[in-house]
Amino acid sequence: MVSPKKLDFEADTMSLEEFAARLGISLTTAYEKAQRDVLPVPRIPGIGRYRFSRRAYDELMARQHPCINCKAA
Repeated sequence: MVSPKKLDFEADTMSLEEFAARLGISLTTAYEKAQRDVLPVPRIPGIGRYRFSRRAYDELMARQHPCINCKAA
């Protein structure tokens, strides 16, 4: 059985593959940028794979595109 903490971690983070797709870049480019630590959202440290915070990504998108969360009048 999977622990609740693991489920929360998985729900609150995204893989490099998902992150690349959301940014519209290739997985190869995403790996290259991740290795150089130049992606716009920092990698979550302390685990052996690339994981990124969904909240940090959403905040980045809200700053770059303030009307993403706006409701049409």
